Amino acid sequence: MFRIALFGGTFDPFHLAHLRMVEHIWSLQIYDQIIVMPTGPSPHKERRISFAGYRYESARLAVREFEEKVSVSSEEITSRGASYTIFTVKKLRDKFISLCGDAVKIDLLIGSDSLQTVEKWYQADLLLRKVGLLVAVRNKELIKEIRLKADSLRQKYGTEIRLLELEPLTISSTEIRGLLQANESAEHLLPASVSSFLTQNRVYSFVEAMSELSDESWDYLQSLEQIQWPLLDEERRVHVLNVMQYAVELARLHDVDLRKTAIAALLHDIAKYLPLKQQYEYAGDFFEQLNDKIVHAPASANFAREQLNIEDEEIWAAICYHTTSHPQNSDLGKIIYLADKIEYGREYKSLPPIRRMAEKDLDRAMLLCMKEVFVALSRQGFPTHPYSKAHYESIIKKYASDTDTTLQKEDR
Repeated sequence: MFRIALFGGTFDPFHLAHLRMVEHIWSLQIYDQIIVMPTGPSPHKERRISFAGYRYESARLAVREFEEKVSVSSEEITSRGASYTIFTVKKLRDKFISLCGDAVKIDLLIGSDSLQTVEKWYQADLLLRKVGLLVAVRNKELIKEIRLKADSLRQKYGTEIRLLELEPLTISSTEIRGLLQANESAEHLLPASVSSFLTQNRVYSFVEAMSELSDESWDYLQSLEQIQWPLLDEERRVHVLNVMQYAVELARLHDVDLRKTAIAALLHDIAKYLPLKQQYEYAGDFFEQLNDKIVHAPASANFAREQLNIEDEEIWAAICYHTTSHPQNSDLGKIIYLADKIEYGREYKSLPPIRRMAEKDLDRAMLLCMKEVFVALSRQGFPTHPYSKAHYESIIKKYASDTDTTLQKEDR
């Protein structure tokens, strides 16, 4: 029999207590596979959880030392509609039966507080007859009550239940998010790789700006992330989220529509990993001097329009010209261009001055950013795109001959 321990949770973020639990389960030496499964959009509206790409990556980084013995699954992230445990268990069982051709036993890891309410879960009577339970005892003072509940479930459903009585390691995800939102260290609460990832990418630094999006917009963006998930790799999923959060921050500072900004930023690379032939088909023939490096931009704009019914022209243009910019770019287009180049996952030494300028003046930030792009293209032997050159020159004309002097003063 192939035995699986399924460890589900929001993992917002994955912290040391989560890692300790994985280590303990593995030490039992009774499981062939431990699956860590971040939740998708919750059917219950307790609070807004962070976007799945961030939560998945924090879990993946934390458990990668286990190699193939512990895996992170995106099953619930990509499942459309409500992610109920009974559906997840059925999909996992079917998948592993087809892979190993053997009987599959799945044990769910839950907290002792969830043990008290598990009978209220969707189709709980069926679920409890199909799975075993690993129960992490969080409060040993309640051990008698927990054992009584476990005995009751065993008798009623025949559920195999194991109680895990660990020394308490009290870590609050809320505390971690609060520390990182305030740009303070939470490294004592996180695996080193997760701490580095969250800090570098400023995952929780833009909560205030993102909170200004409506609940409807938030749900819509999460649905777009689900659709986009299989089209991007792990690194690109994080990049588009970084671009989205930083773009929303810039939009808030410059009074640009937050919803449009978030949509354009999230989808700006949606066609990037399609086969090149398909990218050119989506791109069409209107874009001047199209090449393999930039074809994904107009392809992504048209993909969003044709496949996702996003008809807004300003969103389309912002996605279409995010690699080159365009002399007719709106402030939204400038924000997407800038955020793509200077989001915090990028670590070039030239970026901090551009970020500081972007928060004050989009046009001057565009000049600084495009100068850096032109230099990089020249080093690589590529010409400057005519759209980029035209937009740069139009901004220069706007500020006339004192541009360089003013930029130098403001940058200092």
